Amino acid sequence: MSIWTFNTADGADNALRTVERLQLRGVIAVADAAVVAWAPGSPRPRTYQVGSVEGTAALSGAFWGLVFGTVFLLPITGRDVPAGGLLDHLGFSDALVGSLRERVVAGRSALFLVIGRATVPAVATALAGDDPEHWEADVAPEQRAGLWQVFADDPMLP
Repeated sequence: MSIWTFNTADGADNALRTVERLQLRGVIAVADAAVVAWAPGSPRPRTYQVGSVEGTAALSGAFWGLVFGTVFLLPITGRDVPAGGLLDHLGFSDALVGSLRERVVAGRSALFLVIGRATVPAVATALAGDDPEHWEADVAPEQRAGLWQVFADDPMLP
């Protein structure tokens, strides 16, 4: 999973339109996407699953609910990130969760893309003008099959 964070609340929505154009042109393939947009002054972010340009979603809403609930909605106690390994099996280390919590706050946004590693450079080039920060949630190959079985809307997807 490739995660792009932006300094504006609408940055992820704008980047999503760029990614959709790349996919329509056949430059990249997006299996699924989701957006976190946090309006200035709002107590919590708005999150939504996009799916792919074709309107299909590789992962279920349960997957995104688990990720966004853990990363953005669970309270922080002291200096500890409460993930406590909850998302390790999804490729989200406590360090990544902590970094996303620090980066995606009111007035900022993030775009989460389920894409192949070979696609990342094309996305980075297309989004360069938006000055995003890039993060990776890395799932080991042996964990991927189990995740697809539990969270995929279509278990036949790779």
